[in-house]
Amino acid sequence: MPQNLAELQVDRQHSRAEQPEVPNGVTRQPVDADGAPAERICARGATTERQILFLPGGGFTSIAGNGQRRFAAAISQRTKACVLLTHYRLAPEHPFPAGRDDGVTAYRWLARQTKAENLAILGDSAGGNLTLATALKLREDGDDLPASLTATSAPADLALTGGTFRTLKDRDPLLTESHRKLVYDSYTKNGTIDVGDPLMSPLRADLTGLPPTLLMVGTQEVLLGDNLALGDKLRKARVEVDVQAWPGQVHAWSLVLEEAPESTMTNDQIAAHLLRAWASVR
Repeated sequence: MPQNLAELQVDRQHSRAEQPEVPNGVTRQPVDADGAPAERICARGATTERQILFLPGGGFTSIAGNGQRRFAAAISQRTKACVLLTHYRLAPEHPFPAGRDDGVTAYRWLARQTKAENLAILGDSAGGNLTLATALKLREDGDDLPASLTATSAPADLALTGGTFRTLKDRDPLLTESHRKLVYDSYTKNGTIDVGDPLMSPLRADLTGLPPTLLMVGTQEVLLGDNLALGDKLRKARVEVDVQAWPGQVHAWSLVLEEAPESTMTNDQIAAHLLRAWASVR
């Protein structure tokens, strides 16, 4: 994870130089989702009758690459739905609410092709935050909501002051204090944007009316406490929610497809959640 702006620029240079790749049997089509650049990733046998809006992670600052493409392909293979990997605008050049607004734009683009009941929104890390924030903005604007939401390793409160930021800081090798400061400063325009805005920090929002939601978090990441609290708040709002705290896992473990069997198991759980939600609206 980049620790400062200089490292972020190097990280972006590497990402731009990366040749886009997807697994065999998977197609990748660059698309313009009403101004939000994206890639439609479809495994063999997948269709656009059901589609998933995928908002990738990267601390609101990093460019999505082949790791996110492989993850999108894995979910498409399991669900037979095409996945729209959205390259939303990045901070610090584009702080809040640019990324969320691009998520809303891409969702509405999909909703003109596929009924909302056949859509889902999925995000990891910062993309998990954007998944929830996008859904909240859609609800606020009166849009038809998707069948389900999935957020893995999501920062639910951008104040970054939850208890496990203290108790697990020595166990989380990825979300270090310097990386968290980079994310906070970038997305909040050096603290000039209020992190209390519920569309920035979903833990502070009224969550009533959101669709069935899956939250996944590792027990070794500093975001554990916020995700558990978010699950409690969703239950109190009478939202159907499944909160999974994965023992021994660190931030964004679901993307480590080749290296960890837990990643494969996680993606099986995500696919099962999506398929159950779609089946329930039939």
